[in-house]
Amino acid sequence: MCCADDIVLISHTVTVMQKMLDLCDVFAADLVVRFNTTKSVAIRIGPNMMLFVQSLCIHKNSQNVCM
Repeated sequence: MCCADDIVLISHTVTVMQKMLDLCDVFAADLVVRFNTTKSVAIRIGPNMMLFVQSLCIHKNSQNVCM
């Protein structure tokens, strides 16, 4: 098993960001790669950054890890 290193995802919406994380999860499963979620961070910027949104999650098919 390998670990992915140094990936940056940028999105205008939380929904699109979750879709990108879902694609990363599929990629990881296909190539037997696991993202190290203990070092993962989600940062929101902009005028609405203080509004509540759903958590971003990865590894939905095994252990659900949310940021």
